[in-house]
Amino acid sequence: MLVKRKLPDRISPEEAKQMMDTKQEFVLLDVREQKEYEEGHIPGAILLNVSDIETKAEGVLPNKEILYIVYCRTGQRAMNACMKLEKLGYKNVKNLGGIIHWPYSTKTEIV
Repeated sequence: MLVKRKLPDRISPEEAKQMMDTKQEFVLLDVREQKEYEEGHIPGAILLNVSDIETKAEGVLPNKEILYIVYCRTGQRAMNACMKLEKLGYKNVKNLGGIIHWPYSTKTEIV
């Protein structure tokens, strides 16, 4: 029997940008590699590589109730990351997809 998995909820770049502009509470999560993040990321995003989610998420992302908006380069890793986070008990996770579809500014400065 084939089991269908529920795909993570999506959020559009426009919806995410509006939330950023109105200072709504959420965490923007970049799940790419460090080098990709340094080459350009969405302002305010924190980096947690998709391969580190199972071992580091609870230390880096302690609040499982807050909204997490997840992105990568094209969307595939973001979808995988969302599914991993949901499996770990995160209640409100949305897939932004890929930064290649982000029509707004990015930054390269690392704090």
